[in-house]
Amino acid sequence: MRTRFILLISLIAPLALHGQFKKIKTVEVSEDILTAYVDRPGDLYIATVTGQFQKFDKDGKLALVYKNNPAPELFDPRDGARLFAFYRSNRQYAYLNPSFDFNKSFVIDSAFVLEPWLVCASGDFNVWVLDGADATMRKINVNKGQVDAEVKLPASFDVKSIRSMREYQGMLFVLTDDAIMIYNSIGKAIKTINTKSAYVNFLGEEMYYLQDGKLRFVDLFTGDIRDQALPAPCTMALLTDERLYLIQQKSIDLFEVKPNK
Repeated sequence: MRTRFILLISLIAPLALHGQFKKIKTVEVSEDILTAYVDRPGDLYIATVTGQFQKFDKDGKLALVYKNNPAPELFDPRDGARLFAFYRSNRQYAYLNPSFDFNKSFVIDSAFVLEPWLVCASGDFNVWVLDGADATMRKINVNKGQVDAEVKLPASFDVKSIRSMREYQGMLFVLTDDAIMIYNSIGKAIKTINTKSAYVNFLGEEMYYLQDGKLRFVDLFTGDIRDQALPAPCTMALLTDERLYLIQQKSIDLFEVKPNK
């Protein structure tokens, strides 16, 4: 089993794996879209500037509208059955069901973190927490009540420049204003990718983000880089095995992914 992340850039070429795109429809929304997410089954979630969340199925049908006060600072739909959300104002993170009802919620213990700035899920039960008080990221083992890993960021680092955190394939991905910082499961720095992309997402063994109007894919195990041209301009592009979602300010273009023959 491949377990190491090796960023030896061996290839930059058009991505042929995901085939061609056939447009299905455009969905208009009433509020400006702030960001968007996809869960593992391929459903789309958008967050608007007012803190509203809207969930769409893969055919663009609106399935759910959710609004909480306050809105979460970090959201991850994960597998679509057990959603994750972090609320900074009350130091709380929660697991939500597909209807956005709270299944379980937890308050970050001040014994571990003085000022929880961001929190993301680590596996099924643990969490990574960014402490704004001392610019430290800690992996907290919730069941054992202990810190399993710790990353001390440079003293000059601006914690508020971190937009989001997410664990994938046992690695922690930290998105800042101008970079993606990658750490292994014990908090050792692996690689920093300089980019001003507003997001990072994953498909299989690849991470991807928007770069110069194209989707840039990086293989997490070989380090191969591939670029995918997009069929239309967008501010975000999210890809699944079946769909390509192109996000604009108040609209979503849905495309069917048609494999190459």
